[in-house]
Amino acid sequence: MRLKVLCAALVLVTACSQAPKTPETPIPTETWTTTPTATPSAAPSPAAEQTTFLLVREGTDLVLQGKFKQALVPLEKAEKLTPDDPEIVQQLFLAHAGQDELPNKKSKAYAYAQRVVAELPGVRSARAQEYIDGADALPLQAPLPQDGKRPADVKGFDKVELGMTEEQVKARLGKRLKPFTGIYTQPNKYVPFFLPAYYFGKKPYAVLFPFDKDSGQLVGIYIRPQRYPSGTPNEFAEMESFVSKMYGPPDRDDDLDSDAVQRQRSVWDFPSSEVHVNLTGGRDFSITIAGKGQED
Repeated sequence: MRLKVLCAALVLVTACSQAPKTPETPIPTETWTTTPTATPSAAPSPAAEQTTFLLVREGTDLVLQGKFKQALVPLEKAEKLTPDDPEIVQQLFLAHAGQDELPNKKSKAYAYAQRVVAELPGVRSARAQEYIDGADALPLQAPLPQDGKRPADVKGFDKVELGMTEEQVKARLGKRLKPFTGIYTQPNKYVPFFLPAYYFGKKPYAVLFPFDKDSGQLVGIYIRPQRYPSGTPNEFAEMESFVSKMYGPPDRDDDLDSDAVQRQRSVWDFPSSEVHVNLTGGRDFSITIAGKGQED
């Protein structure tokens, strides 16, 4: 009996051990695609950085000396080594602008000025923004055409015409205008706002907009140095030449030399206005665009 039970147990164990195994489901394997990664740009070597630094310093020194054309040689080399450096862009703007007689949208200086404003916002881009403003607008800064004919009339300045109201002037010049808190002594006139830096040739000037107190209309445009009063006979001669390039030779001189007043004045006569280049007392320089019958 024990033998039969033992045999039965052995048969059961043998049967269990010999039962076929359920085949395992193969585990799917993922297919990996290797994407080549871009090789990061190599950082400039210390030697290249030193070369760029020396080139920029040389170009900056030449710009400060007023040697604008010579400055382009080291600065353009530096730009090839480091094309996106805003400091190099700024110096290239100054070097090109220094060679321009007038701000000019077709000049290389204009393109560099736009980059300076985008890359160096704030005070450091102020000169570039002034150049852009000066190039964008200016009937007054357009030289005479090649045929040498002067304009038939001058009715104002930039986008502004004599006879406009304050609101009309604001609509034309917008955020470029700043509140005027300085001194303007002409009777029966007031100046609510001005352009603090506007380039005539290579130098910025302040542009004031005097209005008649009774009518509220713009009666003139008064352009004077940013530091007021200031001016020299040499500046008078330079600006007389500058205005002559736009309007032709002056129609007349209106100089005064008395015990009370010593004044140099060149006058351009137009149907709607007179344009004056003035130097009073040898030190008070200005340019005015005044309606007929209006005093400076």
